[in-house]
Amino acid sequence: TAKGQVIINGRNNFSCGDIIVFHRVLDKNSPEPDNNFVNALFQKGVHYRGFAEIDDITVIKKYEEILLRDRIRQVLFDRIETVFPARCADIIKALYSGNRSYISSKVSAGFRETGILHVLAASGLHVGIVAAVPLLFLMFGVNRKILMTVSLFLVISYLLFTEMPVSLIRATVMFSLVYLQVILNRELNALNSLFIAGTLILLLLPWEIYNAGFLL
Repeated sequence: TAKGQVIINGRNNFSCGDIIVFHRVLDKNSPEPDNNFVNALFQKGVHYRGFAEIDDITVIKKYEEILLRDRIRQVLFDRIETVFPARCADIIKALYSGNRSYISSKVSAGFRETGILHVLAASGLHVGIVAAVPLLFLMFGVNRKILMTVSLFLVISYLLFTEMPVSLIRATVMFSLVYLQVILNRELNALNSLFIAGTLILLLLPWEIYNAGFLL
């Protein structure tokens, strides 16, 4: 079994779990001194790469089992598409899931030119927004630990309902460790939290050791 990356030109309706065939030959990745892109893919365990038009792909079998999170996500996305105009709905779906494939390359270029492309990457910003909602009830005298527990549950649920990008996993792990220390009346220790979070992430995603986002 090997991992590969294929960039598809054109919109598609593929789902995670579909069995597909590429009518193109994929290039094998190997370390190259002057090719940082290929080296980065190789370090992430991606050993094959290629480009394909939508017509170069045949779906052999559609993935029929629908997970609960996929159903919830689809209901939410359908509601978003009903309430908002198409272009706005695509941006909201990208913001929610951290998947920029929902927006066109023109819109993505506009975000990049204005310096706010990072907003579309689900990460600490999104975790902070989700976690802050229950804490608004502090002004009504609700117990802080109860609200922090609710925040923790919402953040983990948000992670599970998205497409679980690595940046969001990092932020969720760090957030969960800090909140658990407070809820369990443990003394906060930033270095210990950082060490535990880093260890957990590398156990789950060892290639992250080469990622600048993880190192920073």
